[in-house]
Amino acid sequence: MGQAVYDAAKAGGQVASLLDQERPNIFTQSVANILPGEQIKITISYVETLKYEDGAYEFMFPMVVAPRYVPGSPAKQSQGNGFAPDTDRVPDASRVTPKAVPAGMRVGHDISLDITLDAGLTIDALASKTHLVDIERPDDRQPVENGFEQPMNSTAQDAGCECADQRQPDQSGER
Repeated sequence: MGQAVYDAAKAGGQVASLLDQERPNIFTQSVANILPGEQIKITISYVETLKYEDGAYEFMFPMVVAPRYVPGSPAKQSQGNGFAPDTDRVPDASRVTPKAVPAGMRVGHDISLDITLDAGLTIDALASKTHLVDIERPDDRQPVENGFEQPMNSTAQDAGCECADQRQPDQSGER
């Protein structure tokens, strides 16, 4: 249904967008009829339970799809414009294998990431090991990481943040 609405809007000359889930962890954002020089803003929201390990929660947000092995025999037609053709074993390979940007060039897309975290307990520290971030802490339980902005290029890294709680392990090692 979403694809049909997107296709109709695109064919009608309307600005349109569609978010497709290609795999559990790979999404494709399509846009249509954006005028030259026009800027658009796309907001994608989701909720994720963070894994708690060694006294800390960690969140990683992949910014790029890494090159992947695509087995099988090439299909007669491909549905996407990736570097790999669709195959008999990976029928959507052309949709999940984006072409690399040539060295020294950038794709021209920027991304910003806002994280609202409710840990349910006092948070001792909030930091990012990979990016400079601005952190707003309205209170000790709900820090908000904001102001993260990453120009997208061929060397973009995954964004991540880590927070640690103040609870001390008991004698069994539990917090």
